[in-house]
Order: sequence, then C-alpha cells, then structure tokens
Amino acid sequence: MCTYVKKIAYPMFMLSLLMLSYLAPLLSVITANADTEENPKTILFQNEKGTAQVTSLPDPTTGEITWTIEVEKNQQSAANQLAFSLSEGEQTVLPESIQSNGTPFTYDPQRQQLMEETTSSSFSQMTLTFQTKALKTLTIKSAFLQTEEENGQVKEDIINTTDVAVVLPENESTEATSAEAVLADSQEQTEASEKQPATKSSESQPQAESTTASTAIESPLDTQASAPAASQLSSGGSFKNDVPEVDNVLLGEAQYFHIFANHATLNTHTNGNLAVGELNGNVNFGTSIQDGSLATEINYIQKVNTIANSSFVSGTDSRKNKVVFGPSVTVDLADQNQQPAVFVNGQRMDHLKTSEVFQDQSASEPYIDFKKVFSTLQATSERLGAYPQTPGVTKDFTDNNQRVINTARAENDTQEVVLTLTDEQGNPLDDGVYELQNKKTHKEVDEEVTNDDGQVIETDLPEGDYSFVETEAPDGYLIDKKPISFSADTIDEEDQKVVVTLSKTELEKDTPITIKGLTKGTSPVLINVDTEGASTVNIKSQIKLEYTDGTTRNSHETEDFDDAVILWNFINQPENQMISINSPFQGTILAVGDTVDVHQNVDGSIIADTVLVNAETHRWDLQANETVVPIIKLAAMNHLLSLDTTTISGTKTWDDYDNKFNTRPTSITVQLLQNGEVFQTKTVTPNKEGEWHYEFTDLPTTDESGQTYDYAIQETPVEEYTTKVNGYDLINTYRNTETAEVSGTKTWNDYDNKYNTRPESITVKLMQNDKEIAKQVVKADNHGNWTYRFDKLPKYDAEGKAYTYTIQEGKVPGYTSEINGYDLVNTYRNTETTTVSGTKTWNDKNNHLNIRPESITVELMQNGKEIDNQIVKADKEGNWTYRFDNLPKYDAEGKAYTYTIQEADVSGYISEVNGYDLVNTETTTVSGRKTWNDNDNQFNTRPESITVNLMRNGEKYAEKIVKADKEGNWTYRFDKLPKYDAEGKAYTYTIQEGKVPDYTTKINGYNLVNTYTGPETPKTPSDPKKPQVPLSPKKPDTSKQSEDDNKNDANHATTEKRLPKTNERSSYEWSILGSILLVTSAGILYRRKHS
Repeated sequence: MCTYVKKIAYPMFMLSLLMLSYLAPLLSVITANADTEENPKTILFQNEKGTAQVTSLPDPTTGEITWTIEVEKNQQSAANQLAFSLSEGEQTVLPESIQSNGTPFTYDPQRQQLMEETTSSSFSQMTLTFQTKALKTLTIKSAFLQTEEENGQVKEDIINTTDVAVVLPENESTEATSAEAVLADSQEQTEASEKQPATKSSESQPQAESTTASTAIESPLDTQASAPAASQLSSGGSFKNDVPEVDNVLLGEAQYFHIFANHATLNTHTNGNLAVGELNGNVNFGTSIQDGSLATEINYIQKVNTIANSSFVSGTDSRKNKVVFGPSVTVDLADQNQQPAVFVNGQRMDHLKTSEVFQDQSASEPYIDFKKVFSTLQATSERLGAYPQTPGVTKDFTDNNQRVINTARAENDTQEVVLTLTDEQGNPLDDGVYELQNKKTHKEVDEEVTNDDGQVIETDLPEGDYSFVETEAPDGYLIDKKPISFSADTIDEEDQKVVVTLSKTELEKDTPITIKGLTKGTSPVLINVDTEGASTVNIKSQIKLEYTDGTTRNSHETEDFDDAVILWNFINQPENQMISINSPFQGTILAVGDTVDVHQNVDGSIIADTVLVNAETHRWDLQANETVVPIIKLAAMNHLLSLDTTTISGTKTWDDYDNKFNTRPTSITVQLLQNGEVFQTKTVTPNKEGEWHYEFTDLPTTDESGQTYDYAIQETPVEEYTTKVNGYDLINTYRNTETAEVSGTKTWNDYDNKYNTRPESITVKLMQNDKEIAKQVVKADNHGNWTYRFDKLPKYDAEGKAYTYTIQEGKVPGYTSEINGYDLVNTYRNTETTTVSGTKTWNDKNNHLNIRPESITVELMQNGKEIDNQIVKADKEGNWTYRFDNLPKYDAEGKAYTYTIQEADVSGYISEVNGYDLVNTETTTVSGRKTWNDNDNQFNTRPESITVNLMRNGEKYAEKIVKADKEGNWTYRFDKLPKYDAEGKAYTYTIQEGKVPDYTTKINGYNLVNTYTGPETPKTPSDPKKPQVPLSPKKPDTSKQSEDDNKNDANHATTEKRLPKTNERSSYEWSILGSILLVTSAGILYRRKHS
C-alpha cells in the first residue's frame, strides 16, 4: 500500500500543478483585487489541517454578494470531508448558487452545510463560489466531517468560525446600522473612534506587508466608524467592573478563564480563553462557538512574546468579545492603508474587531492583578485543603482496573450564619460582643466578638432556632439589647461542599478513576490531592465522570458548563512542582505555584503559575459559588455624647539599664480609662529614634448629661517590669532580680590538730565590691567538715553592673590563712627549735706525732641529709666544741626531725660519734702478703681466696677476704685502725688466717706463708689378699690445733722450722727420697743391659 501511494503521489502532485496552471486565469479573476479595498480577503482557517481564505464581493445594483472560498488541504487532512455552515446572526443562510473548481461541493439541506462530495487521498486545492442576497456579515463555520464506523453517525470536528464582512466597491454605499458593542467599554471606544481616522499605536511599528494573512474587515456596517487612534485606545477597566459577581464565586477571576497563569505556552490547539501574564502563543486559541450559549468571551494578556494570527474567535451577535492587553504590548488598530484592523506586536489578528480591543493604561492598574488574585487563590487552596473528607463519600480502589469514587451519599451541612454589625452610616464595627443563645431555652451556645469586618460567623450549627444578643457594644456606642433571631437550616443541595481526599500516588497509577454520583448544576466535588511534597506528579489515571441522571461525560468542545462540578485542589506542594497530565483529564485544576504540563486532553480550567499546552484542551468553567449564608445585619446607633473632644497623649520611659538584659518588649498596650473603665486601647511601639509615644484623639469631653469625663491611663502589665504613671506618662522599671550565692569550704593544714591548736569556730566575712555586707560563724559539722554559704545575694547593682563578691577570714591565732576563690586553707606550723652541740676529743697521745689538723668540719644531718656544717678549731683553752642553734624541731607534717652529725675525714684519724660528741683517734695500718709454697699449685689445690683475721689485743677486730690480683699477688691491708684505746694505751694488732685444707700456715709478722702438705697416707691392710676398703679418715681435732696455732701466732714464733705433726710428711723429704729411688733404678737397668 505504501509503495502504491509513493508511486501515485508524485504524478498526482504534478497533475494538481497542471490543473492549477489551467485554473490560474479563473483564480486570478477571483483574487485579482485581493489587496484592494474592493476585494479584501479573510483567513477562515490556517493551521496544521490547511488554509481557507474567503472573499466577499457585493453587487450594488442587484444587492447580491459573491462569496469565494479558496481552500488548500494538507496531506494529513486530505481524506477528511470538508464542510462549511453559513449563518447571519442566528439565521442560517442558503446560498443562491454554487460553483466549485477542484473538488465538487454540494449543499446538504438536512445538515444545512456546503459539503465536499468526495474526498481525496492527498493534499487538494479547490475554489468554492456562491451567491447570497444582501448581508452585513456572513458567519462561516468550517469543520471536518467524520463518519463513525460503529453507528454511522457523522461527527463534526470544528476547525474555526469566522465572520466575513461585506465591503462595498469604491464610491458605492448602502444602508448601514451600528453593531452592538461587545461590552459596555466597547461602546465608548466605538463612539470615540467616529471622531478621528485610524492611526497606528506606535510610530516605530513596521507596516504589515501585503502578504500578511488578513483578518475580518469591519466595515461601517459593523462599527459605523473607523478604528480609534492608538493614543486613545481605551482602558479595559477592571474585570470586576465587567463581571461584578466575581466575588461570589469560589475561585474569583480564575474561574472565568480556561487558562489562568503567570506564564503560558501554547503548542497545540487551545479551545478556551486566557488570562495570562506572559504568552507564547504558537497556535490559535479561543472558545469555539457550539450552541451560542456563551454570551461573552474575555481574554487578558499582559505580555505577548508570540501570538498566532488566527487566535481568538470572531464575535457574533450572540457572542461578544473583549480582549485586554498589557501596556507593554504594541497594539495597532489600522493597516497600512489606514483601514480598521488589529495588529498585535505587528501580527494581524484575523478574528478581532477594533472595537473589541482594549489596553491597560499602566502596569500599576492592570485589568486583573495576578499577584493579588494568586495570593487569594493560595489562601483558598489552603482553606479548601484543610477540609476533611465529607462523611458518606466512598472510595473503592480494591480493583485497580475499576477504581471508583462515589459521592452519591455525601451528608449535608447546615447553614453558615454571619451577623454583621454596622453603625448608622453602614460602616462595620469591630469589638462588639455577642452571645449566641438557644432561642427557646436562652442558654448560651457560644460567645463571639465582631471582627474587623464587623462580622460574627457561626458554622456547623445543628438545625434549630437561635438568637444573637449583644452583651457589650464597641467603644462609643450604645448596646442594642434586642435579640436577633434566626433558624439554622440544612444548606441547599446546590450550596453543599462535597470533599474527597486523595493521594497523588492514586493519580499516578495507569488505570482510570470513575467519579460517580455527580449532579449537574450543584456545588462542586472538591478533590484535595496530597502531593506529599513531591517535586513531580505524573498523572496517568484517566478521569471518567458519571452523573446521577445516567449520563457520562467525555472530552469535547462545549459552551455548556452546567455539568462542570469537579475541582482538583493540589496541596502540600514544594516550590517549582511539576504536574504532568499524561491521560485524559476532566475538571478544573487548582495548582497555585506549580507548572502544569499537558500531554493529553484536559477539559476544565487550568490555574497554575506556568501552563504548557502540548495536547488539545477544552474550556469547561467550574460552576462553584461560595456558600451563600444569611447575613443578619444589626444596626447600632452611634450617639456622640459630646461635640467637644480632647486629646490625651504621653510618653513611655524605660528604666531598665538601657535594655542591657534584652527584657524590653517590642510593644506595649496603653489603655485609656473613661470614668474608671477601659474606653480605648492602643498598641505602642518605638519610632525610628527609639522614642515611645502614644496619643488618643477625638475623645468626648462630656457625657450626654454634660458631666465631664474623667480620663486616666493604665498599661497592660509588662512582664518583669513595674509601671508608674505620672499624669499621662508611663515609667517602666526593670530590676534584675537574679541572685547569686557564695559558698566554700575550710581546710585545716595543722597536722590533723596534733597540737590541739585548732579553734572551735572561725568567722567568714562576705565582701561586696570590697565592702563587708555579711559574716558567718563557721564550725565543724558532725562529719568534721567546715563549710559556709551565703544565699540570695543580688547579682547586679541599681545600674545593672555585676557585683564582685569576695571573702575574708577573721584572724586565727597561730595560723596563716590562704583564700582560693571562695575556699579557705588555714595552715599551722610548729615553730619550736632545738640545738645540736658537742665536743671534739683527740686520742693521739697529745698529738705526739704532730699530725693533728688545725680544724675539722662537722656536718649536721637532718633525717640523713646534710643541711649545714661548721669548721671547728680549738679555742684558747684547747677545747674543741661546736654548736648548731635555731634548728626546726618538726617538719611540715608535724613529725620531729632527726638530727645527727658526722665529721669530714681527718687524715691519720678515725672519728667516732658518741651522741653529738666526736672522738678522733690516731690510726695505724696493718698490711701483708700471702706466699704459697705448693710447687706453683702443682696439684691445683690452692683455694680461690683466703680469710685474714685482724686481732686487736688478742680479740678478733676485723677480717678480710683476700684473693690474687691480676699479677697473681696475694696482699691485704687494714687501714685507719685506732692506735690507742680510750686511756691512751697502744693496741696490739696481730693476724691469723682461716684454715686452708692441705696447707699449713706460717706467719712472719704480718706476712703469711702457706705450704702444701697433701692428704693423709692410708694404712696398710692386715690381709693383703682381701684388701679392706679403707675407712674414711677421721677428721682431725682442729680445735686444739687452732688453739696451738693461735698461741703460736700470738707469741710470734721465732723459728720457721717446726716438727711435723703426726702422719704429716715434708714434701721436701719426699722429693729427696723419690730422687734416690730413681737413680738406683736407673743404675740397675744399666748394668743389666751391658752384662
């Protein structure tokens, strides 16, 4: 099929060109005067479906008018059957005759349309010519006809509706009557235009070229005059002037427009009117005429970026237009030939008459104040969003494919009652107090105070009879005690509000939602959609509607809004939320501050910050009024009691440390007392200079009996301040009553009262800025703790300066006091002293060797550490004495010091300490060496060490362990041996050696010779055959031997030889005997060898 189309498309196109060239002369006749006044052209439609252009040519002699429609259909609409409906006002026009070139046309009297007899499969061009009798304006409605396969019904797809006016040839005239003005302001504009020729609204605006698509030409038959001058383009006034009932509808101005937005971009046919702050109109818009039930179409555009010349729908006798542009838009009301025409930013508007166009005179006086309206809409959205779901409304979403919201059984509310209190001139009065009573029992139901609008509002009252009784009149007015009675009835069905709550997630499901139980002509169903703060809401649910009369509704163009009862209120939105419509949607969308992006058909108003139209939309105005409630008006008589008035004013002074503690409020309330009762109040705030001033004006001076009123003032208490009134001046004083406390502990540093020096009590003095303000006697508690505390001390002085608190302590004998913050440390130190003294005695035979020094050094030790020393010499009498005075007896913990002395070494003396006395004795030295006689330790018998005992006067005095040095020498030395005893007798020093096994010791003076003797020789056994195991040798009795040795040592034996002891042999003798035996044996062996 595609190949076939491709094969025939080009030949058909060439054939069409050939036909055009053949028809060119005929077309040139029809269009020859297209650019002249005699033969103007009107664009019937120019969009994606094609282009249609209309020409009117009257015959002044016969009164007949020849109408020519030149059509070029695009490829995508070529297969659709084109039809035209002709009318003048509400009367159908029958053409006198029909001629067509290209596709044949015929007139269908049943449908009362000029219709294509056949359709083509590709783009087509055609010319349709017909005649009518004399007309002022012919309304031509163009449509494509489509026959539905299911039922064979013909469905109309309206393309556009255009008014084509008659233009007389030059120098010809005919009777003309003025057309009705579109709106009240239009009439004034038309009358003004009669007085001067049309001009351009901007000198700098370039003239439209002749090829620009033209709009309907308004002849004198339409307006009786040329277009007005640009400088006199009338103001549009205000929307409220045109539609005074706007205050009674739920959504205000927005409820009268298909798109109400700050910004709108139209990319697809938009069937409805606009009120937008900024327009990017890439396609046409306007509410198409269907049944003529929409009497007025208003459009308001503050700023135009782009606009299609086919925008708007031409007005008719049954449809009046009003279009208002903002002051930044360039609007011209004449073409280059000074003929009436509407140009917007240089773009000619095909469907606007000059009498239908208006313009804001300044940005400060807009036709609609978008900022104010959107602010009101935001409040309305929030108010509606707070409504709970109406009892009786059901939602059945158990089957995702058949989700249903049913409002049929929604319960009804009762009336809202508003009482309005006014004065004689009708001005509302606030602060009137009313008690709502049950009319029968007179029991109080509620108490309310009239608001700034003088209203008391009661809602949700049960049905019944009630009365309002005024209990307190506003200041300056008399109470009207007459009860005002009313009955609270159930609200009429058309005034009910049915509320449904819905989550955005339900709208984001790709299955339909059917709303049932709807009634045409009643109050709306409000659906509050909680968007849950989401940045995007992607609506995929198709919305279907079912009404109680059994009808359903699908998307279509209409002028009948009686069934528009759905309001979608999107709440809990974040900033810049995007709502995307991706499934057919029905109902008004209230999304203040959001962007609404339309990708599927929408029937209803779209109210948002930004609207993007990318799919066809249809106007369907919400029918919703604010609930009408009975307003009970109460007239209160305003009796001025005196013509003489007075003024009372005063100042406020703050005594609060210059608000140092940030306690001063931002405002105060001053009450004016009249005869002791509150008459008026004022909220007082500081001026720019920080001064606080109030004033009561126009105060009556006397009452109705002539008695002078007594006025006084008082102030509503200010927290933490005291108020003093001086005449009419106020002084507020703040005193910082913050308190402080001072507390501490007493610590005793007195050896735990070892010396019983601690007193029973002490006195602690509290100093405030160095001045004593209190004192406390402090004693130890049951646990032995010493504490004190001063409470509730003022923290600041009268000037707000912080006090400085310190403490002092009364003198405690024997103690020193130290203060650490608020803590006390008392220290007691025992200052008793002692003396260390002694004498020096010399034990040196009166210095017979003349070695006594001239002085000695005595060192004083305190607990083992040297703390002092003294050089001591003999005095004149030869006595050696020393003395250390004023020595502390105790340490910091009360422990007694231990004092000792020692003496620095004195050469040739040893020092002995007796208490604190010193005895120095002359010394001597005993030293010697050890010699070994053991064949150089042949048998390895020599010990590692020996013990040398020093004997003094025959008694052991000292000992030394002696070892060989590195050179193998064995030496010993006893130094600093006292030479004399206490009586001066010389000591006798000798030495002894500890027993060395297998050796004998010989002492020569202080030298020692040790000779190796070897072990004992064993006895010969008695039975040589059976040698006996030798018994262990008996240990010799060494004690007696030692005695003998000691005696020998003590007597210093004078000979070195001694007799051997039993069993002892001299090693020397054994050596001689061995040598003899060896020589004898050698001689015997020699003789035997030589014999």
